Amino acid sequence: MRISVIIPTFNESEQIGNLIDYLIQNKGNADIEIIVVDGGSSDNTIETANSKNVIVEKVKLRGRANQMNHGAAIASGDIFYFVHADTLPPSSYPNCITESILNGFTSGCCAYKFDSDKFLLKINEQFTKFNGIFTGGGDQTLFVTKAIFNKIKGFNPDFVIMEDFEFYKRLKRISKFKILHSKAIVSARKYEKNSYLRVNLANLAAIFLFSLKTNPQKISNIYKSLIKY
Repeated sequence: MRISVIIPTFNESEQIGNLIDYLIQNKGNADIEIIVVDGGSSDNTIETANSKNVIVEKVKLRGRANQMNHGAAIASGDIFYFVHADTLPPSSYPNCITESILNGFTSGCCAYKFDSDKFLLKINEQFTKFNGIFTGGGDQTLFVTKAIFNKIKGFNPDFVIMEDFEFYKRLKRISKFKILHSKAIVSARKYEKNSYLRVNLANLAAIFLFSLKTNPQKISNIYKSLIKY
């Protein structure tokens, strides 16, 4: 089985090279292709990715949903694995994903830990081990078979935010989903630029508004007014 790792980027020059190197170093004998889909970076993201000899695509319409759909459209793998540029999958990611598929799961994600030892962040990490309101976030790195992805017609491009949660909501209706306890490592940079309380309030607000079927652009505007990038 071939795994297509699809990475949406926007101004990730400081992260993308390290992620690609990590993916290659830990692929073992697995059949992996890496696809970077950029949404119009103004830094050296594209140049850095190109130097790593992976597939690099530029799209006119920025937004993770559009970018990930584009990556899936050109991918040759049997399994799609969506990874954010500031997240490192478990070092055993190819085996974890392949074993899950062979055991009958057609989709799944990882629990995660932050690249920080702060106690409050360790509380957040615990919620990623279980199915709940926080399940399906892009930082958990999502894998899904090509057949299931195509069956639900990919990500909804209307969701300029919460695209991963909306995708998961549809996915779990038809797919056997597994949460891997091999943990991804997520950047704590958002918490470092903001406060712990501010980020968590913004996340809860987004999830609450999403549950009320609020217009995605409105959710995005509110979230961006609360969080510094």
